[in-house]
Amino acid sequence: MRSTTPNAAWRSHASAQRRPVSDDLFLPLGTPFRMGIVIYLVLYHLLFPIIGTGLNGAWGALAVPRVLAETLLVFLTALPFLFVRRDAGWLSPLFLPTIFLVAKEVFKNPLALVAPFQSPMVYMGVETASRADSLRLSAFDLDATRLGLTLLYCLGLAVYYAAYFTWRRVPMPRIPFGPGRRVGAVCVGVIALSTLVALWLFEQSGGISRYLVAMRGGRVILFSDIGPVLQVISFSALIITIWQAYERRPFANPWFLAGVFLALAGTLLATGSRSGAIVPALAIVLLWWRQLGRVAFIPALCALLAAYAVLGGFGAVRQSYGSQTVDWSVLNPSRAGEWLTSTVAEAARRDNEESDLAAFAAANEKGLLLGKTYAYALAAWIPRAAWPDKPRAADSYNMWIAYEGHAMDDPLPRAGQRALFGIPVSSPVEAYWNFHIFGVVLVSMLMGFFHRFVVTFVKAYRAVPIVFPMVIYFSVQFTGTAKDLVNVTRDVGMLIPLLMLMGVLTLQYTHSARRGATVT
Repeated sequence: MRSTTPNAAWRSHASAQRRPVSDDLFLPLGTPFRMGIVIYLVLYHLLFPIIGTGLNGAWGALAVPRVLAETLLVFLTALPFLFVRRDAGWLSPLFLPTIFLVAKEVFKNPLALVAPFQSPMVYMGVETASRADSLRLSAFDLDATRLGLTLLYCLGLAVYYAAYFTWRRVPMPRIPFGPGRRVGAVCVGVIALSTLVALWLFEQSGGISRYLVAMRGGRVILFSDIGPVLQVISFSALIITIWQAYERRPFANPWFLAGVFLALAGTLLATGSRSGAIVPALAIVLLWWRQLGRVAFIPALCALLAAYAVLGGFGAVRQSYGSQTVDWSVLNPSRAGEWLTSTVAEAARRDNEESDLAAFAAANEKGLLLGKTYAYALAAWIPRAAWPDKPRAADSYNMWIAYEGHAMDDPLPRAGQRALFGIPVSSPVEAYWNFHIFGVVLVSMLMGFFHRFVVTFVKAYRAVPIVFPMVIYFSVQFTGTAKDLVNVTRDVGMLIPLLMLMGVLTLQYTHSARRGATVT
């Protein structure tokens, strides 16, 4: 008689509810690393900024409340590393986002590790070097705005933890996974297609040099009409991690290594986003560690240094805003010192923008967006050619309203009218700008529920290799912003038919009759 259980993956889910979950499911975090993260947060996010601000005499009237608020924020950020043991690990969405942000912070500004007073990770003074119009405030109002933003972060984290730890019985869909017999072949085809699309894009733009020069005029406008093209190109970075998960010896496969190079290089050059290459590179390292069953720091550190050189060189090439030429000679190894200088200078420039603070001040001063950025997510499927004035992502409104000082009802420029840069906004600040405190509570709660679902899903389908690249993808790429929602939804929409073609998914989808899976 044919079994009612569709495959081994579902049997793994059923048995997972009856036995304790293995501690190595998410690749365990050792106590030294946990304590290292906590010590880093205490030193570089609290103690050193306090000392540096005192030495510079930059304290404002609200110094004591700000120190208390920052202490609370550091405690909430470090809380999982201090107390959580179940579901703990490098791949857990409860830990990975913080690990990634710390790594990204150090990657962008390594000099802060040795000179924390000259280049602090967290600024606790009052004055700002930002050019944002919304931050032209009195010293006291600016101090109060900084305090309010820190408390907003604390609220978001507190609600996130409350949602994550209180949802105990998580309904789990019954998904008929297959063994994945054609994964490599399909991945080769997708990466080849993405590479051809990238080459076509560069050719249509007059070459890579002219394309990079065009980025200097503002990526928001440049990319407004080629979003689907960029999605296809950057999609290869996700595909390469899925290939790795199903490959027995990925680093012994020359086709896989060539795919890694093409996927990361294409994404980096086409999108101009170094994070677009950093995230899949991080996923590759984490998947490699899980396949090894241990953390291999030394090889990973060597790879990190190589990546730093490559991305630093690209940053040096991409900069020189206002120039109409690209100085490729900066990639000469003899000028490697300029790569570090370029990376540190760009990190300082972005930190000086204080984008979250500017958006938070704009929300308090000029009013709420009332769902405009979330309407952008709903309308993302409508071509801008058909609806030229459809809503944009929060980064565009941040630039237009908070930085340039336009009124809330002033229409944003269309493609070709003028340069428009997007300045990113975090999830809690975007939620606040749309729906005030209610928005922060709602979005943070939904993120807590989502991460709890992801953890339960990994437990249920631990036998299916694809769950591990996907948990990394969702933990890092989806932070809760409307723009992330659009990008993730597009990626998943493209991924599902490809998984069927690979044999990873079948068409026998039904929903589990279970009420839910008890989280253990």
